Amino acid sequence: MLLVITSALFVACDGKSKAPAKIKPADIPSIAAGVKDDAPALNRIEQIIALGSEAVPVLVPLAESQNEGERYTAIVALGRIATASNAKPADIEAATKALAGRLSDPNVSLRTYAA
Repeated sequence: MLLVITSALFVACDGKSKAPAKIKPADIPSIAAGVKDDAPALNRIEQIIALGSEAVPVLVPLAESQNEGERYTAIVALGRIATASNAKPADIEAATKALAGRLSDPNVSLRTYAA
């Protein structure tokens, strides 16, 4: 078992890996529009979450988007940003309102994430 894990780590690390480019709040809509349920997309959502307060004004309107990927990105990121130990009261309030609005989302998974 250890050999398999070690081999997987060796294959994943080619020695040429670079840190992902830092994103800006203006990048969020285009990233969110292409989100699918895969590892690269989840990695990009983590980068959005790392923006913290900077991302909130962009994420709130995306929570109402017709695009499921955009809604998913906004819901996941807002939930994580609002529950972070360093969350600002204004971010918590904005995120809570946006998430409450998604409790009736047509997608049951998104409703669950919003709750």
